[in-house]
Amino acid sequence: MSRKIYLTTSRGKIELSSSSLYILETIEGADSAPKENTLTRSPRQDGAYKTASHYEPRYMVFQGAIKTKEALSIAEKRKFLQNILSTNEIEVEYVDATGAYFIDATLDGEGITFPPRQGGWQYFFIYTVSPDPFWRSDSLVTEPTFEPLFEFVFEDEGEEDGSFEMGLQRDERVVINDGDVGAPVLIEFHGPAENPRIENVTTGKFLQVNQSLGINEIMRIETTFGKKSVKFIDDTNEEERDVLNWIDPQSEFWILKPGENEIVYTADSDIQGAIVDIYYFKRYVGV
Repeated sequence: MSRKIYLTTSRGKIELSSSSLYILETIEGADSAPKENTLTRSPRQDGAYKTASHYEPRYMVFQGAIKTKEALSIAEKRKFLQNILSTNEIEVEYVDATGAYFIDATLDGEGITFPPRQGGWQYFFIYTVSPDPFWRSDSLVTEPTFEPLFEFVFEDEGEEDGSFEMGLQRDERVVINDGDVGAPVLIEFHGPAENPRIENVTTGKFLQVNQSLGINEIMRIETTFGKKSVKFIDDTNEEERDVLNWIDPQSEFWILKPGENEIVYTADSDIQGAIVDIYYFKRYVGV
């Protein structure tokens, strides 16, 4: 399967591939995320030691071509390309034989350029920057509280599909993040609970809200950088209340580290059978 690129904005969608109106030639910057290391050395020390490291924003260049002998058609396609992409937010979708991967971007520097035509070819270059340099999986991974154990199949007029499942409700679980880097989470903790707490035992970090979560309320925690929030949501009317000021001073907006993560949820009240759902995207350094 040949690779394809889809660029989606609020104005529409552009396909770059070997078979589309906009032919994909090359992509620069998609295969690895730039990383910067902070090195420190003492006087007369040989070499240095690393004190910190972080990933830089991802810069990508998409080179493609419009093939036609009609000047008017080329002008129309150029205008369409510029119109679709001249917004602040672009969702880039990369598709190949291994699956689909997404990253958010915006035009950078020169934006879109069109070199002089060569015969029936009009080449173009699209320059983008992604402040968050990681590609994410094509679907949100869900870790529900209910864990199916086994299924009985039998004939019964009361069961439409002739089967039912038995399972268990857990107050702890192991979540396996098989992405390349840590993954922020969205957590929904259904009440009632007194001072609900969600802990990633593997990393030693937790988030606790010192408030009473009502029987019809859901605590929703978002740990994505730039979107961090903690809210109590009334399940009957969708009314929200911000409880960020009520989190425990030692709390941290934790993420799932690569590999196994032991997650425990507790409260200062009985939460046996509580429903706690965890959602996240797997994130990748390159495609």
